Amino acid sequence: MPAAPVDVRAQVFSNLGTVISGQLSDDPVAPGVGLLRTQGEVVISGLIQPVKGTELKLGVRSPGGRLTRFPRRLRVIKADSDPIANETTLTVGCLLALKWNYVVPEIYYAIDYPTWTPVDTAAGSTPNICFLGSVLAVCLDRCSITQATNNPVVPWAKAISSIDLSDGYLEIASKIIAESAMYGFIDASEKLRLRRVLIPASKGPFLTINDTITIEAIGNPPPPEQITISYGQSVWPTVETSPNYKPKTPGDEAYTWNTGTN
Repeated sequence: MPAAPVDVRAQVFSNLGTVISGQLSDDPVAPGVGLLRTQGEVVISGLIQPVKGTELKLGVRSPGGRLTRFPRRLRVIKADSDPIANETTLTVGCLLALKWNYVVPEIYYAIDYPTWTPVDTAAGSTPNICFLGSVLAVCLDRCSITQATNNPVVPWAKAISSIDLSDGYLEIASKIIAESAMYGFIDASEKLRLRRVLIPASKGPFLTINDTITIEAIGNPPPPEQITISYGQSVWPTVETSPNYKPKTPGDEAYTWNTGTN
């Protein structure tokens, strides 16, 4: 979303003082980015020093008298006062922007969480499994961010026993959400809302054999005319034992399957 300057034709007001000017924007939806932050600056008349994390409430009264609340919950990140101009510039953003740089060295161990399950094999146990939905929940909990109740589920897992969260809780959360083909933002109730990245299907142009002039290999060597795959046993070892099994022709190893209705 591009930067949206405050409409000078309307009256803008806030709970922290008279608004002189402001500019706020959302991060764009981009590959590899899962969490979208709302951030920007608002200039307030007077000298104020609000505590970091103080909520800034913005409202707009249109020339027709209609009152509208800004559709994002904003928190003060930094305040710079100018005594000469008698104004204060507030750097503000949503909870994601406020807590983005919150980093505490921590290792997520799969065995410490109830979603951990060992997978037994003939040779023993595979590596523990880190369910990314659980990792996401831990990262958000460390930042005191609550998810919306109807969010889509993150179903993926990694066959590893631990994940290093030292890059930053929200950095890790953003990667998990992006890998799940989703994006997230803080809504008006100050909860994290997830949305799927939808790629609409389209019927594009395609070529038929009649449109083909020549076919050439990409790189060397050219593709073989035949590929032979050897195997040690049949994928379906019980097929030949079925009374409905019959070969196509004598000597043909390909299977056909008769349902027995003919």
